[in-house]
Amino acid sequence: MKLIRIILISILSTYFVQANAAEFFVSKSGNDSNTGSLASPFLTIQKGIAQLNLATKGQAHTLYIRQGTYAETLNGVTSGTSWATPITISGYLNEVVTLNPSTCEIINFSATQQYNIFKNMVLDGTNLGKSLSNGCYNISLRGNYLRFENLEVKNSPWNGIIGSGSYHEFLNLKVHDNGLWASLAGYGPGNNGVYLTTNNSLIDGGEYYENACFGVRFLDSGASTSANNNIVRNAKIHHNGRGVAFGGTAICGSGGGGIVLGDTNNSAFNNLVYNNYWGISTAGGGGRQVIAPLFYNNTLYANLYSMHINGDAVNAQVINNIFYQTSYNANSGAGTIFTNNLCYPSTTFCNIVADPKFTNAAALDFSLQSTSPAIDKGATLSKVPMDKLGVRRPQGSAYDIGAYEFTTVIQTPVKISTPKNFKVR
Repeated sequence: MKLIRIILISILSTYFVQANAAEFFVSKSGNDSNTGSLASPFLTIQKGIAQLNLATKGQAHTLYIRQGTYAETLNGVTSGTSWATPITISGYLNEVVTLNPSTCEIINFSATQQYNIFKNMVLDGTNLGKSLSNGCYNISLRGNYLRFENLEVKNSPWNGIIGSGSYHEFLNLKVHDNGLWASLAGYGPGNNGVYLTTNNSLIDGGEYYENACFGVRFLDSGASTSANNNIVRNAKIHHNGRGVAFGGTAICGSGGGGIVLGDTNNSAFNNLVYNNYWGISTAGGGGRQVIAPLFYNNTLYANLYSMHINGDAVNAQVINNIFYQTSYNANSGAGTIFTNNLCYPSTTFCNIVADPKFTNAAALDFSLQSTSPAIDKGATLSKVPMDKLGVRRPQGSAYDIGAYEFTTVIQTPVKISTPKNFKVR
């Protein structure tokens, strides 16, 4: 009976939270004197946010934005209380919602903000402020436990997404064409698609391309702070960096590229990294070492320079990666472990030198043919239980090398659930 009571209480609690959750709507055809319902929507996003903030705390409330272009920001959103009761702002169903304000940020978070979800929108930074003395970004990030899902983040004059905090999630984003203005205006170090100084954050899936410096950067340049225990996995990252992005006109002091990891216990798994200046690299910030970066089961193709473990790095692990159509990898770090990597042509980190026999590299299909020498030649890695598509590893007698596990069985991909309070180590 006690167990039955507990189950009933849980069901009833969930019912009342859902029953009391508020939904508000904004439409280009609405009016701020309306009730905010689907049939009687508000006109402005700020009116919707104001009403959202008045809703009962401790419940999951949502503001839906109908199709159209809005010259407004998403600032001033109240916090949720948990992932069970978040505050969500979302584009409505499959409608295209674009935010294109002439402010300095499209979303600017406070240090205390948490449990917000932003999804299904285009954040266009074309009209953001432009000044070399004050960077303006599509998302300026602080707080903790913030989730961004199915967003397109583009045309920021500086970084597309920048910021700090912890336990953020970036799920299936498209981040591109960021950082051009600042580079052309004389900011030599360059800007990125994503520049995060967070801890315990996750980038999962999505596409990061045509950014002036790096597609994804987990690295804090400050002397007293660091970016630790972050993961980038299952992403497609291409055409970033100096002389590559923006039709070859991008400027980046460090060269830029696909992924750069600094600080402690940051990881890159199951990524496709191609046609960048650097494919993947490490870099120390604030005079610190780069401690134990992990590079597992990535596929790198046709980067100008493929992978560099720099002299600040200690105990890096480079395992189960494919390096194809590159003649340059480098390791200057201490205690680097590299094993079960396939290269063609031969370069640093190689254990197998052979054509990986992709299905169609010219068409950017990096799945493996049945005759690939990468099949069953990988090391078992508990942190990479599935491939980029969610296929379980191994399918044969051992893990395959690279982002894809070869299988002859048509499978429904299994989505890796978003970890809560995860640690890389």
